[in-house]
Amino acid sequence: MSMNYKNLTIKSKKKKSKKEYALDIPPMDNIPKWVQELSKRNGIENCYYDYKNYHGETCFYIRRYEPYEMGKNTKKVLVPFSFDTISNEWVRTSWKTDRPLFREDRLKRTQKPIIIFEGEKTTLAGEKLFKDHVSVCWSGGTNAIHQTNFSKLEDRKIILWPDNDKDGMKAMHHIAKVLIENEITEDINIVDLPNNLPTAWDVADPVNLPGVTVEGILSTFHEYSPEKKIWKEIDKEYKEREADKVEYDLIDNYVYVRDRTDFFEINTYKFATQKQIIDWYAHVDRNMSNRLLENKDLKKVHSYLTHAGLPPGVIEIKPKQIPGVPPGVYLNNFKGSNIEPIEPTTEKDKKALQEIIDYYRWLIPNWDIVEQIIAYIIRNPGKKIQYATIIVSKTEGAGKGLLSLVIQSMLGADNVEVNVSHSQMTGKHMTILEGKQLIILNEVLISGTGLEKKEITNKMKSLFTDPTIVIEPKGKPQMTIPNFCNFFIFSNDERALHLNKESRRYFVTFIKRTPEEIEKKLEKEKVKDKILHAIEGDGSSHLKWYFKHQVEIPDEKIFHSRAPITDDMLQMVQESRPDAIRILDEALETNAPPFRNMHQWFSFADLDGARNVVPQFSGLCIREELYLYLRNRKEFQGLYLTLDLVGDWLKEKAIPWNDGNITRQISIYKNEAGDGKGYKKQITRPRAYLLKDLEVPEFNYPRNAKNAKPTLTHKTKLSEMTDGQLGNHHISFAYGESDLNMYKDHHDNLMENSPNADLKHKKVSYDY
Repeated sequence: MSMNYKNLTIKSKKKKSKKEYALDIPPMDNIPKWVQELSKRNGIENCYYDYKNYHGETCFYIRRYEPYEMGKNTKKVLVPFSFDTISNEWVRTSWKTDRPLFREDRLKRTQKPIIIFEGEKTTLAGEKLFKDHVSVCWSGGTNAIHQTNFSKLEDRKIILWPDNDKDGMKAMHHIAKVLIENEITEDINIVDLPNNLPTAWDVADPVNLPGVTVEGILSTFHEYSPEKKIWKEIDKEYKEREADKVEYDLIDNYVYVRDRTDFFEINTYKFATQKQIIDWYAHVDRNMSNRLLENKDLKKVHSYLTHAGLPPGVIEIKPKQIPGVPPGVYLNNFKGSNIEPIEPTTEKDKKALQEIIDYYRWLIPNWDIVEQIIAYIIRNPGKKIQYATIIVSKTEGAGKGLLSLVIQSMLGADNVEVNVSHSQMTGKHMTILEGKQLIILNEVLISGTGLEKKEITNKMKSLFTDPTIVIEPKGKPQMTIPNFCNFFIFSNDERALHLNKESRRYFVTFIKRTPEEIEKKLEKEKVKDKILHAIEGDGSSHLKWYFKHQVEIPDEKIFHSRAPITDDMLQMVQESRPDAIRILDEALETNAPPFRNMHQWFSFADLDGARNVVPQFSGLCIREELYLYLRNRKEFQGLYLTLDLVGDWLKEKAIPWNDGNITRQISIYKNEAGDGKGYKKQITRPRAYLLKDLEVPEFNYPRNAKNAKPTLTHKTKLSEMTDGQLGNHHISFAYGESDLNMYKDHHDNLMENSPNADLKHKKVSYDY
């Protein structure tokens, strides 16, 4: 039986060398020196075998080493030598497919029957014994039949002559199966080997059985009959071999990520579940994922990250190398960009670059900061800016989308995700950050109630600032991954996000150019065409050079602290306040209900002599009281309003008390019905906010004195009153349930009809 030389080149299912060959027919004059030397010898020992194709062209050689030549008491060794057209040299490896038969070139000159032996030595012996036949064999032994091209045996008479062992017989069944299933020939015969021949006997060995000759054995040939059991074994081996090949091809394309229990496909930069791999390769193996996992050459990592400043692929993170990232083996799924910064050299390219920069400098207020942000991202891959950049324009087609494409063209389309919606950022299975250096949220407008807008804004804020994020890939448990992604936000609405004065993580700039101005620049002056042309050509490299080398960044600390505060940011803060809060803002500013205050604080007598109090704003607010009052007001119906929202507004607007606290407990006395023995005085001590530190006059009211005037005794600021005085004042003058306009009318009528001449015709002033 011939030696299987497969193991000489492949020790396992994984390649030991990444070197690639291009094996082909060598030039006619390129003959290895060792072949020239061996060709001078006689006999079969220490020889070589020249594999020529049907047309007589040498394809490759097999070098035969005898045991004593190898220096060991072992079996013979067969080594293939093939010609590599890349290096133009002979290399120790074999053709993987389409191998010719040994002695195939002799088929062209005759129609004699063909005997297929196992091994070159046996074939040469058969040539001498059977002159009326053509003796051939295949290369590589029993495991390489599938790599041989048998097509030159088409319509020929075939006689199969196996070695005297189980493997030899199975090999002949295999060849017969190939010939039949590929419709090469059906004229297939096989010899019967006599009993008592030595194991592994072949034609090159002597026959030591009485009355038995090789000619006699040849005469026993008969029509080949398939054996289903052996054919099934061969089919199984083919499938296993195909699965081995698939596994062999896949092993370098997958990385197993433990935290996801998924495979990362290097060629697609996507994750594949174990089930997806099983389903995809079910035609070769029903559990390809397990084959990969069991292969020691499969790369395995603890988790993954997207870091533009580290090499893509499998990397090792050392302790304290990246804050918040524990040491271990990681997959960096950052793809990288093939755009290199190139300085423009021609006047045309310089002018085109300058026109693009000039347009955005003209269009975007605070462009100096915007371009510093872009430059920082390009110069510091993998570093995260601690805030998002918001660019707002009410004008469609202002060039925000073009700016997205400009940035994407410089960083690489695989690393920048444009036209992302806020729902993609906050959804349950949010994984859009995977593999991205920058995300651009486009046309962002968060609708819904104030609470919903606030919650969504807060969710997104954590993505902009946190060093790690929690994601939940579909069908997977939650996991934490490092967050190195930066963010731009484009919107057409000044109320896109819910911001307040304490919002530190948003740099905001509004585009104020008119549609006519923008159209003139983009269309008539053809700036749009220049931007698109730059993106499609070398302009991306020129732009990247500008941001990398020309933009000055005076202080990089601005990217790791609070975002620069702009007037536009303050305007967005105001515009993004809930409608109910904006109504309260205006009411407090304009002295309107429920904060309307009139200058007459005293009680006065009507025509019947009864005491009356002008209902108005006392200057104090109790959170719960104000909340219930507003909930019953018609103008607040259907608006987003919560107790906490009212409380936050009061904290924002309140004047600190003299002790520096924002609230103060006041004492309110109430008479409540007792147990039949009169009234009991109840005291409550709510916390009050001071919104207007009013001066409250104290009057002395003469009783039952005709035409007597009330006299002013003194004035006291609310902040100087005692807890009890504040309680009495608030309960006397607090806003009521009714519209205060009716109290104005009632008050004016009382003044007109008052017997006190000094009060007649004195209208109410609302500017206290």
